[in-house]
Amino acid sequence: MAVMGAWLLASGRQRAESLVYSPPMATAAHVLKPTGLARIFGWRRVRFVLLVCLLFGTLLNIGNQAPAIIVFLRASMMGMALLFMFGWFEQWPKTLWRPFSRWGWQLLGIVIVIPFVAAFAYWITTGGDPELGTNKLRQAGYAQLCMTALLFAPWIAVGAVIRQREAFARDQAMAFELEKSELERKGLDTRVMTAIRMEELAEPYIRRRALRHLEVGRTVIFAAGTGNPYFSTDTAAALRAIQIKADVIIKATSVDGVYSADPKQDPNAKFYEEISYRDVMLEELKVMDQTAVTLCKENSLPLIVLNIHKPGAIAAAVRGERVGTLVK
Repeated sequence: MAVMGAWLLASGRQRAESLVYSPPMATAAHVLKPTGLARIFGWRRVRFVLLVCLLFGTLLNIGNQAPAIIVFLRASMMGMALLFMFGWFEQWPKTLWRPFSRWGWQLLGIVIVIPFVAAFAYWITTGGDPELGTNKLRQAGYAQLCMTALLFAPWIAVGAVIRQREAFARDQAMAFELEKSELERKGLDTRVMTAIRMEELAEPYIRRRALRHLEVGRTVIFAAGTGNPYFSTDTAAALRAIQIKADVIIKATSVDGVYSADPKQDPNAKFYEEISYRDVMLEELKVMDQTAVTLCKENSLPLIVLNIHKPGAIAAAVRGERVGTLVK
């Protein structure tokens, strides 16, 4: 019997046991997800921005009377300011008005901040006397710096997104590696496999190898989703379950199963002990995204939705007991 959770795949030959994280693991896992300035100015992002600033600083230095180090300093200050604005609106505000997107706020913030940062950069590098109102050479340099900032802002934004994706995948793999250590401490032979190659942390996902791990009774943890954008973790779970021929997917949530509405907001929401994938799609129930639901429906893969906060719920589902909602 093969049972798949949204993040954990385990062989049914091994005994289900409650998992309690050790203090070292809890401490280490907390550090994996930086927030605030630590996330905005992560070393990978800063390194990429400095490389971009070096490139554009070299272009700005052509025909510029200022020393090369001064030109690079101005470009670096501009790059760090753009990175800050991008990172700020990446995290705040937590919720946005529907007509607005984070990309819109990031673009607006970058456009607004460029002239002020350019003026500040000139003020710093000229000892507090930029003479932007009278010195035509500095006026031309100021305008050139602003225009160049508009050109390399997309580079910084794209680089930040790429680094964010890589860091998220790496942090997820590291978290699952910690989970692996905890499972092995309890006597479960475990392997972590990732869709994005990072051999120093985990094995690359290879279907035949994953099947072999399960055949010999190992627990397999799949990390980093599918390795492709626009696919949710629900879709990744459904895809991996189909590939390893799992008997069921177990999705642990904060509610007892599938309801006709959000039970936290609607006390009259109807609870479903069993429901079909067709009804899930017709009623547009927020069980999983439509891609994952379609994959499960077409491959006749049942889904159990249960409450992760209920002690022993996952173990009971693995034993075949009726828990939560069965979707099939």
